[in-house]
Amino acid sequence: MKLKKKDVRYEHVCQNIIEILIVKLLRSKKLSIEKSEAKQLSHAIALAKYYMTQNFHDPITLDILARISNINKYYLVHLFKEELGMTPIAYLNNLRINEAKHLLATTTMTVGEISHITGFSSQSFFTQAFKRETSMTPSSYRQQQFELTESH
Repeated sequence: MKLKKKDVRYEHVCQNIIEILIVKLLRSKKLSIEKSEAKQLSHAIALAKYYMTQNFHDPITLDILARISNINKYYLVHLFKEELGMTPIAYLNNLRINEAKHLLATTTMTVGEISHITGFSSQSFFTQAFKRETSMTPSSYRQQQFELTESH
């Protein structure tokens, strides 16, 4: 039975497929889902997070984030640490590293290209930040991901 996008059941079928995939993932990877309390972020932090998520590939400074959030940059750092447990720059680097992991695992782009695309100022800074976050170099990470996909 082929469903058309406008079919009333389309959304319901998609929802069921997603639920099945989640259950399969949870079982195969022995993962668990924990309920956590939803944390209400301040407007300033929500704006800063949104801006970083949308623009992580561009140069971003505390001054830019403070201007976007309409608060002093020192207060922004304080609020960010209080609400998210890390500085805005650590959050930004985390976003960039996660995107780099995805690109390393799914593309053949060079480490230099990935460092540029993800917004790092240089390949050496990217490599340092990546190694600090993952305990491996970008090349080692790519090789590990390649070996994992080959074994499956």
